[in-house]
Amino acid sequence: MRWKTAEELGIEPDILEALVWVRQQLADGAIKYFATDLRDSTAEFPIVEGRYFNMQVILLNFVNDHGCGSVGCIKGWMQEYLKRTIEQSHPLHDLFYPPSKTIGPLKWFDITPEMAVRTIDHYRATGDIVWYLES
Repeated sequence: MRWKTAEELGIEPDILEALVWVRQQLADGAIKYFATDLRDSTAEFPIVEGRYFNMQVILLNFVNDHGCGSVGCIKGWMQEYLKRTIEQSHPLHDLFYPPSKTIGPLKWFDITPEMAVRTIDHYRATGDIVWYLES
């Protein structure tokens, strides 16, 4: 499959580099799935140190009795890689903040790394952000 260049996608080369890095981390399991509704103030963090994926939060660093870790979404991990913020109105907005009309009954925290990888791959091949939500 041929991937589009940053110029063809209309994004900066370092943004594409960060997106490819996040995609690979998700595909390899280096960033693991954290399937918890983080808006719930009673949510426990029963995980040990490491990197975790949850589309509901940009990036949450925490320390608990089990260790320390980070939970983040695609944008959060890209910003961590870049060591800078990505503006809210970026062309990848629908990748960072999936519109409810495109994800149906799912909540952001339901989006798995596999779904994110398929969506990123489709974007890199076509330039279109279409969420692939079947596991």
